[in-house]
Amino acid sequence: MTQLIYTELDFVCAIILFIILDKTRLAYLSEEQKCFKCSIILLIFVLISDGLSWVADGGTFYGARALNIGANYVHWTLAMTPSFFSMMYCLRVIEAPRRRELELAALIPTAVAFILIATNPFTKFVFTFTENNIYTREPYFFIVSMIPFVHVFIAFVEVVIKLVKSPGYEHKKYAVYIIYIIMPFIGTMIQILFYGLSTLWPSYTIAIVICYVYIQHGNVTTDELSGLNNRRRFDVYLKYAYDAVTEKDNNLYLVILDINKFKQINDTYGHSEGDKVIEIVSAGLREIASDENLFVARIGGDEFAFVVNNTSSEYVDNLIKEIRTIVAEKCSRRKLQYEVTIAIGYARVDGTNKKSTTKLFNEADKNMYDNKQKMGGSIH
Repeated sequence: MTQLIYTELDFVCAIILFIILDKTRLAYLSEEQKCFKCSIILLIFVLISDGLSWVADGGTFYGARALNIGANYVHWTLAMTPSFFSMMYCLRVIEAPRRRELELAALIPTAVAFILIATNPFTKFVFTFTENNIYTREPYFFIVSMIPFVHVFIAFVEVVIKLVKSPGYEHKKYAVYIIYIIMPFIGTMIQILFYGLSTLWPSYTIAIVICYVYIQHGNVTTDELSGLNNRRRFDVYLKYAYDAVTEKDNNLYLVILDINKFKQINDTYGHSEGDKVIEIVSAGLREIASDENLFVARIGGDEFAFVVNNTSSEYVDNLIKEIRTIVAEKCSRRKLQYEVTIAIGYARVDGTNKKSTTKLFNEADKNMYDNKQKMGGSIH
C-alpha cells in the first residue's frame, strides 16, 4: 500500500511539472531560464524512474527485477542533476560574481558520485538488490546522496550573501530563492534519516511550483526587452522609498535618463536597431545597479530611472558620470554606426521639504529635458 502511495505521488508530481514545462515554452530563453527548465526536465525523469522503482521493488511479476535495477540506475544517475541546475539557476539570477568558479568546484564531487554510480554494477558500493528483488543501500550510498547538499549549500550561501547586501525591497525575492533551495534540503534530510519515506522529490516539486509562481509574478513587474523593472514596479518602489523619507537626515534622489535622438535612430536604422540600443543601455544600467545595489527601471520607450536613497549630490554626480562612461564603452564595443548619448536629470527630496512623488518625478523629468536641450538632443 505504501509503495502504491509513493508511486502515485511521484507521478502526480511529474504531471504537475509537465504542466509547468508546457507553460515555459518560449522562443528565446535566458541562461537562467534554461537552467530552471533543465532542472524541471531532469526532475521529471527522476520522478518517473523513482515511481517505477517503487513499483518494481520486491515485485515478483515478470521483468520486475530488471525494471527495479534499471529504474534505480537511471534514478541515481540523474538524481544529482536537478540540484546542480537549480544551483546554476540561483547563481545566475542573483548574478553571483564567483559563479563560474563555484560551478567548477561543484562539478568535482558530482563527477565522483557519477563514477560511483557507473562502477556500482561491479563494486556494489552504493546499492544492491537482494535475491528477493529488494533494493538495499550500501555504505557509499551516503556519499552519492550528500552531493545535492553540496549544490544546495553553495547556492544557499551565495543567496544569503546577496540578501544581506541587497536593499530591503529585494529581500522578498531572495527569500523565495532560499525557500527554493531549502525545501529539497529538508526533504532529503527526512528521507535519509527515515529510510522508507519518500519526501525528497515531492518537496522539490513544491519548491519549483513556488519559484515558478514567483517568476510569473516577476514577469508582471519586469520589462521584457530590457530585463529591468518596469513602470508598474517603479511606481510601487518610488512610493515605498518616498514614504521612508521621514527625517531631516533622510533623502531620496530620483535620476531620470533618456537616450538622445532615439527616434532618429529608429527612423534611420529601423526599430530592431532601436531595440538593440535599448538592450545595450539596459545592460550597462543593470551592471551599475547590481554593483551599487540601486533600483533601476525602464519607465518608458527610451526613458529609464534610478531611485537612490540616503546619499549625497556628489554621489549622484559620480553616478551620472559612471552611467555615461559605461554606456559609451558598451556602445563602442558593439561598433555601432551612430553615437549613443544619454540626457540625465535628477531631483531631490528630504524629510524637511517633502513634495509629492508626482512633483518629484516632474522636477527630475524637467531637469533631464533641460540637459537634453543643452546636449542638442531631440525632445521628441
